[in-house]
Amino acid sequence: MNLSNPSNPSNPSNPSNLSSLLAGRVALVTGAGGGIGRGIATRFAAAGAAVAVHCRTSDEGARDVVERIEGSGGRAVVLRGDLTVEDDCRRVVLEAAEWGGGRLDALVNNAGVQPVQELAGMTVADWRAVVDTNLLGVFACTQAAAEVMRGQEGGGSVTHIASIEAARPAPGHAHYCAAKAAVVMHARSAALEYGPYGIRVNTVSPGLVDREGLADDWPDGVRRWQQAVPVRRLGRPEDIGDACVFLASPLASWVSGHDLVVDGGDVGASHVVKTTVKPFAGAVSGASGSSVRIREPKSPEDGEGTWADYGAKGAMTDEPREANSQASAEG
Repeated sequence: MNLSNPSNPSNPSNPSNLSSLLAGRVALVTGAGGGIGRGIATRFAAAGAAVAVHCRTSDEGARDVVERIEGSGGRAVVLRGDLTVEDDCRRVVLEAAEWGGGRLDALVNNAGVQPVQELAGMTVADWRAVVDTNLLGVFACTQAAAEVMRGQEGGGSVTHIASIEAARPAPGHAHYCAAKAAVVMHARSAALEYGPYGIRVNTVSPGLVDREGLADDWPDGVRRWQQAVPVRRLGRPEDIGDACVFLASPLASWVSGHDLVVDGGDVGASHVVKTTVKPFAGAVSGASGSSVRIREPKSPEDGEGTWADYGAKGAMTDEPREANSQASAEG
């Protein structure tokens, strides 16, 4: 099977030697009908896994993912369910295991929503709509998957899709940021409790991942991100998929309770203090005979303020901040 597109060697998200890394494994990817979930599902298939492709509403997108995988010689199936409902979470996991011949080697909890809404005026229902989708499903699916994995040889791997906003909040995303921070801590707690059964639990925290039409919908934000992030490009869904494949593979057999940030270096760059040094009059001289004033540039383009302030513009986050915009990984 070849979903790695070796005809495009310039794309680092498409290595051509991936096909045996997860051979014989069974994986369930939630929210895999489009976007990041599609990238995760296709990369698992490229690594040799049989993939259960979950969706809630995007049946057409999920079927397209399955057809693409099967067209390349892989195995895949569409599973539907509302992951804000505990019984649906358990059913989807058990159906994936049954389809996989009684095994479930990897679960990727990707399903989630990301509306933009200020705290002022946010209702409890608004809060729950985000937290239940982004957190309850993670809890219930992980619990159900662990029951399958702990009874099988080799245990298993669970990966939650978190966000760089779990550690660095953005305006209009209080419910989303809180839920993603909880997702990271859930993974650490689950890694502690499930580790003795051979089950590893980790998180992947993406930065800004490209999607169709993003540059048209949010041109200023995309431009700022590309200028600020060290790698100088947006993420691709396959970048997140490759991180998840790694964490599910034998290459990560001693990695558990870890948050793998996949953001082109954005979080690391935000901790770097960039300075300009200028002599100024009327101050006490230093050892070199002149004093200095230190300024921390806001961005490569404006040279004032701080890099932390730059994040509030929206360029340091994993989705656009435009009013009334909404991104969904649920599919």
